[in-house]
Amino acid sequence: MSDKYFLYDPDNGFETFATQEECEKSAKESIQNYLDEGWNEDVVNVVTGIITHEATETNRVERPAEEDLDEDGCDHDGYGWHEFDYRCDYELLPIKQK
Repeated sequence: MSDKYFLYDPDNGFETFATQEECEKSAKESIQNYLDEGWNEDVVNVVTGIITHEATETNRVERPAEEDLDEDGCDHDGYGWHEFDYRCDYELLPIKQK
């Protein structure tokens, strides 16, 4: 992930930005959309922040060769590969800073 800053706006969802300035500019525009003749309670849910971690693929294992699978598509550990090219875990890891 190269974008480090985020904006969440209930009307527009989650967006990411490369710089704090871009994020803040977009947040100000989002807030303006909530201004009406009265107070729109949803405006308090417009938030910005810094992304510190992201779900990252770990422990990737490639699909064994076809000759290493049994007639049911399982490896020697009994794992059924079927239509999968690989298997892996995911962990929440710190994003790499530039």
